[in-house]
Amino acid sequence: MPLALLQGLSRWNRRLVEILTRLNPKHLFRRRRIWAASNPWRRFSTPAIPSPDRLYEQLDPNRREIRLISLSPGKLFDPIVVALAPFSLDDEDTPAYEALSYVWGDTSDRQNIELNGVTFPVTANLYMALQFLRIPSGIRILWVDAICINQDDVEERNNQVGLMSSIYSSAWRVLCWLGDSKDDGVVHAAGYGISMDDALRRAWEESDLSEPGILDAALQYSNHGAENKELQSRLHGSDISTVQDTLAALAFIRILGDPDGDQESTHPCELAFFENQPSRSNNGYRIASRFEGAFKALSRIVDSPWWDRVWTVQEPCLAKDLWMVHYHLVMPFSVVEEAIYWLNFHALQCCEYDLSTLPGEENRIFKRFIEKVNEIRTLRSWGDYHPRDLMDLLQRFRPRQAKDPRDKVNALLGLSAWEGSDPLRPSYSFTIEQTYINATLALIRLHNNLNDLEGHGSTTNHPKLPSWVQDWSVANVDGNGFSQIESGIGVYNAGGQLTKAVPCCDSILVVDGVEVDTISSVGIVCDTSMNSTQKIFALLKEWEAMVASGAGLEGAYANGKTRSDAFRSTLSADMVRQTRTISRGLGARPREYYRSGDSSGGRRYAREENESDEELSRNWWGVVQASREEEAELKENWIRHLTTVVMNVVEHNRFFLTERGLMGIGGSGVCVGDKVFVLRGGNLPFILRSVQDQRQGREGCHHLNSQCFHLIGTSYVHGIMDGESLKDGTRKKGEVHLC
Repeated sequence: MPLALLQGLSRWNRRLVEILTRLNPKHLFRRRRIWAASNPWRRFSTPAIPSPDRLYEQLDPNRREIRLISLSPGKLFDPIVVALAPFSLDDEDTPAYEALSYVWGDTSDRQNIELNGVTFPVTANLYMALQFLRIPSGIRILWVDAICINQDDVEERNNQVGLMSSIYSSAWRVLCWLGDSKDDGVVHAAGYGISMDDALRRAWEESDLSEPGILDAALQYSNHGAENKELQSRLHGSDISTVQDTLAALAFIRILGDPDGDQESTHPCELAFFENQPSRSNNGYRIASRFEGAFKALSRIVDSPWWDRVWTVQEPCLAKDLWMVHYHLVMPFSVVEEAIYWLNFHALQCCEYDLSTLPGEENRIFKRFIEKVNEIRTLRSWGDYHPRDLMDLLQRFRPRQAKDPRDKVNALLGLSAWEGSDPLRPSYSFTIEQTYINATLALIRLHNNLNDLEGHGSTTNHPKLPSWVQDWSVANVDGNGFSQIESGIGVYNAGGQLTKAVPCCDSILVVDGVEVDTISSVGIVCDTSMNSTQKIFALLKEWEAMVASGAGLEGAYANGKTRSDAFRSTLSADMVRQTRTISRGLGARPREYYRSGDSSGGRRYAREENESDEELSRNWWGVVQASREEEAELKENWIRHLTTVVMNVVEHNRFFLTERGLMGIGGSGVCVGDKVFVLRGGNLPFILRSVQDQRQGREGCHHLNSQCFHLIGTSYVHGIMDGESLKDGTRKKGEVHLC
């Protein structure tokens, strides 16, 4: 660090609170004890370490030591100078710090900073973040993973990643960097960050920032006057249009997110941001032409890759105070989440139709904005009162990306609750396969059941992964098997209580099970992307023909009902839906499903009490059989049952029959000759496939062909969903070795 800067550190210490307050006139930067009498800042003043390989001194895990950086002052394009020093999360003299949440970006595209007097490469995206976070006249104390963790020390990475939940929850503020090297945005010429409200007040002189008139005022923003000239385009300098469009986008968020406004009566489509299109056949809405630039500015924020990384789940969710940073513009997340809450509210209620008519790209952006903000908002609202289950987190954030596939698990461990079970700890000493195996075994121990075994079928990036372990590196998985329409305890209970789940030979899981039957015929996979109701109906009729050509439709099924009724109930997974409507708009209304005949949730529909669940499960088929002339006579609840229950069951799946005449729904990978098994501890029946080669494990371990199976997926099999197979003395019972 330069000598002049070292001599001036004490001066910066005294002025830091004053500087932070200047950055945010509304005192949103909390006044904290920044330094103690012992002056911890002296640690940043140590002589430069002469050798890069000695840059990182060993941290003491017993003291929960971390490193913090002091980002030296400078102008926007000055070289970046950083000092690094260790502190303990448990020490009183550890300075208040901000934690950075960002995307590494292209690791091959690097730029150099000066770290403790040594040249140190960082990714271009991090370099840009440090440029814009730097305070021109004062230091800034940050925690940044790529700098504060020795990425070449596996043991340190394991320990520090395990501390990340504490690191982010201990930071007095978390900064979410949404910038991108290719995007335009607003730059403050003097190099200071500027809050959303302060930027909008330069365009709107009124005190109320929730007034709709602020939208047009933002577009009329002028760079006349010394203060207004400070706001410029990052890519085009004094070009005022970028500033105007960005301010208009912020104004739209601010109107919807004003804590003192009347958002319930502020209908989004009535704002100047949108316009009606009476010339369109559906009389729909679109972004008003004069706000198209503002929509592009909003899109740059919404489409930031920050929203799509798995690490950016934990980081904002644990923050005491969360701010979004887009170059020099700073937005409190509280305003953003309030705006999305009300946008979602209107999308589900009064404005559902209007917002659903937005053109494709506009509709996509608003849907994405709602989805991504709600993901964070939901987890932040849970707090300590709602345990976060690792499996729920893995499934919920499966589409998110990670450069290291192990981070699809490791990045979520800090949010997970283990309720007395030994918590799974992050480790980069394991392979990708072993990381996923360890997570699955930990979940089995935690839940004491096999309900987390879904398998990966043929959808895997890692061929050595056992069939009973999901490949979390695959972002989206369809057709691996039937899953409950709505997760819930006690909907099905095919396998009873868990009796055994023993790992063996690193990749084999030994469980107890019952062999139910062998699959004798399979139908075509229901591909809903065929985008034709008539084609889907034709497919369902083909499935019905499979039953008719076998034992017939009128004969008795295993449960005593007719085979025709059994077929229709199979396609419903024996479920009915209670809620009356389903949103197809921007919002995401929660669904409520119940087993047919279950009255615990009350009647399905207040006006349809004259139709029993059993009758509905039979009568909905009339929609499939109806001619065009008969369509007008169809009951609304039959159509609703087909679209909200049956289609959710059959989508990406296929119908199958077994040798004993059982009917089921399984994944696209189900084949003739596969076995239906009920495994002890699994709520759903499993589809297994015999392993052809005999498995020889470690010394003393021997796995017979007759016991070894690959897990193909889960299924619904009508008549065995409530433990019937466990009571059937004619079924073969014994150990099952999943490979």
